[in-house]
Amino acid sequence: MKSIKSVILALLVPSLAAASDWPQWMGPKHETASAEKVEAWKDSPPIAWRLPVGPGYSVPVIAAGRVFIHARVKGKDQEEIVALDAKTGKQIWYDSYDRAPFVSVLNTGPQATPAVAGNRLFTYGITGVLTAYAADTARRLWQVDCLKPFKTAVPRFGVCCSPW
Repeated sequence: MKSIKSVILALLVPSLAAASDWPQWMGPKHETASAEKVEAWKDSPPIAWRLPVGPGYSVPVIAAGRVFIHARVKGKDQEEIVALDAKTGKQIWYDSYDRAPFVSVLNTGPQATPAVAGNRLFTYGITGVLTAYAADTARRLWQVDCLKPFKTAVPRFGVCCSPW
């Protein structure tokens, strides 16, 4: 895998893989809550696996037993999407794409959390690149630079709204 940096995906306990999906920012119903009942932990939950990823404020999402991560490729004007098996952390698929150069004191990687609907994964990069994938195969269905038709510059702190 090409990326390495600040965000460490940790505390993904094995039971999470069997839990309900968390396919987008704020959860399945946009309520920041889960209907699942879990017993309180007496000790720290065990770490099932970890993965260093590139810069970004995007949060991983979970759907159909997979974890999807959207981050910047370290040292490049590219962003990457990684699909991992939620139980093992093993990579299922990977894609990266070029993006416009972007520099900010706040962040240089994606800020929008991906969203999964059915078998579609949607990502929205920090420079305004909106992409749709087949979530099971990594096939890129379409990609559009949302700022280009309007001939507008990337906002000072980047694009950071949900792909929804």
